[in-house]
Amino acid sequence: MNELTLPTQFQIESLSARRAHISIQPLHPGFGITLGNALRRVLLSSLPGGAITAIKIKGVKHEFSVLSNMKEDVVDVILNLKSLRLKSLADGPVKLVLDMKGEKVVKAKDIEKNAQVEILDLDHYIATLTSSDAELKMEMWVENGRGYDPVEGRVSDRTEVGVIEIDALFSPVRLTNFTVENMRVGQLTNYNKLMVDIETDGSVTPLETFQSAAKILVTHFQLFMDVPGLSVQTSPVQTPPVAEIDSIPAVSDESHESVSELKSTKLFKKSKAGGKASRKKKSE
Repeated sequence: MNELTLPTQFQIESLSARRAHISIQPLHPGFGITLGNALRRVLLSSLPGGAITAIKIKGVKHEFSVLSNMKEDVVDVILNLKSLRLKSLADGPVKLVLDMKGEKVVKAKDIEKNAQVEILDLDHYIATLTSSDAELKMEMWVENGRGYDPVEGRVSDRTEVGVIEIDALFSPVRLTNFTVENMRVGQLTNYNKLMVDIETDGSVTPLETFQSAAKILVTHFQLFMDVPGLSVQTSPVQTPPVAEIDSIPAVSDESHESVSELKSTKLFKKSKAGGKASRKKKSE
């Protein structure tokens, strides 16, 4: 058999609003690792998202300062803000303001509301003020970007005294991994089943991140096809019947709208198994 096999089944199991398990089968031998590794790298490094890129705290000139009547030093506050997940609807930087006084635990919900920025975790911890005389007045700049953006390689037009630039992690994907299992196609048992696990920060759904990663890869590969003067001969492909497959639970309600766009193609097939995994065999 010289033809390459294309996958015929794309199944999604939504474990929660932020986590999903996606399986693709059957894949030509070796293509599970090839596609899984490429998707994982793009998911972790190349998807857009929002993050805090700079802060300014009243009475602080640099990140190694210490504020009186506050449990944390400025470095600790910066670390807490770096892990705060946000969704920005603006094209450019958006300034958020936090102004707290008195003895209390400061959380993300204490940040003044801004219509252009959605804070995804309102209970996210920022700092603790330890005295009735304590004060924490801070400005934060939120921007959109891709992947990880260290301060060292950033060009910023913020020249105001006291502004502290911080490293930013824009990626909406918190965790992703893939596994590959062998499966049977006809009499052959070395075909691949690719399973991808994705967990996001809630700013986008796992399915949206998967589609975005695939689109980025397709866009790059299409450039190779469009090189002037480059003649490309492709091998024929086929989709032989799958002798034995595993079905997985159906997609949860929050994913139906995204999945409906995929149902129009033969490649994407949604499981009807309900909430429990089932096993179906097709006689050879």
